[in-house]
Amino acid sequence: MNITEITRKEIMRYVMESRFHWSGELEEPEFLKRIYPLEQLPSRDSRFDSAESDIWQHRINNYDWEDDWIFEDDRFQLADGEDELFLKFLIESVHPVVRPNMQEARELVEGYNSHLQYDGYELYVESRISGRAIYGYKEIIPTNAIYDGETSEKADYDDVWGEGIFRVFISHTARWKADAEKLKKALQRYGIASFVAHTDVDPTLQWLQEIEKALRSMDLIVPLMTSDFRESKWTDQEVGAAIGRDVPVFPVKVECDPHGFMEKIQTIVVGDRDLDFVANNIVKGLLINDAVSHNGKSAVDAVLIAMDNAYSFDQGNLLATLLPHISALSSQQEESLVLAHNENSQISGAYGFRDHILGELKRLTGNIYVKEAGDLVRS
Repeated sequence: MNITEITRKEIMRYVMESRFHWSGELEEPEFLKRIYPLEQLPSRDSRFDSAESDIWQHRINNYDWEDDWIFEDDRFQLADGEDELFLKFLIESVHPVVRPNMQEARELVEGYNSHLQYDGYELYVESRISGRAIYGYKEIIPTNAIYDGETSEKADYDDVWGEGIFRVFISHTARWKADAEKLKKALQRYGIASFVAHTDVDPTLQWLQEIEKALRSMDLIVPLMTSDFRESKWTDQEVGAAIGRDVPVFPVKVECDPHGFMEKIQTIVVGDRDLDFVANNIVKGLLINDAVSHNGKSAVDAVLIAMDNAYSFDQGNLLATLLPHISALSSQQEESLVLAHNENSQISGAYGFRDHILGELKRLTGNIYVKEAGDLVRS
């Protein structure tokens, strides 16, 4: 069992202290039947012959059990059962049938992942139905740490990344390191950190170990598909490491098409476009796919931080072009966007925000905003 008792309790506490009930818009027995055979589980009340009956009696009819009863009831094994069962419970709590509000689901997933990351799990968007996310789970390298069997000490990965809450490994051959560095700088404008092996590794360090640390902690890999890509003894292995960890792969066709497992992945084609175009399309892809990073933070969060730190109207307008590619905002993300607009004149003064921000906020949050003295105010 990888999910520790501490993590389970923290997630249970998070759920109970949040404004969302774990069963969403369903009655608790209806929700639990999606996971457990309630009619086969025993009753805790001698008047009834199944768990389904006593839950209806004590939670719907009489409402005399505490709201956190599910976490203390050993029939449901949330405190000490198998990881798969615990994760199934979390996934069902954000299923569109249970919780149709996309903002609520996204906020809960962020909360779950902020705890699960330490035990090596992450919820991610596995598929979609009617535009709404269906979540699954995957194993990840525990955030900021792996454990050495002898020392039990944590190995920190933060030192191989620059600033940015989303981490992109740029896989390239030596001949293309200058372009990889340009792409890295272009991604920085969106609040995204990148690793470029030929420039990011200190020559005095064990460079293979540094690359391994980046591969273990990346959230996305971007292979630059050049004519010499397959000749390198490293690049295919880097992509293989990503696929093995179930990390998203965004191939960029510079000179040739992707090969092997990458053939089925949609490719960004450079053509006569520059690397700013590539960076913009990478970020749009992340937003559309709703990919989740190491801290329970997504590319949306990276973009919101970039908005807060925007230093020019040009950057503000560039960031405004991403708003249509975001499907929803959590309440915390909504607050961040409004704050960035109201406190950074490079955002509020950019025409992309002036012309569209009110409509985008209504689409993303369902809330109506007006402008008062140039500031966004919720109506």
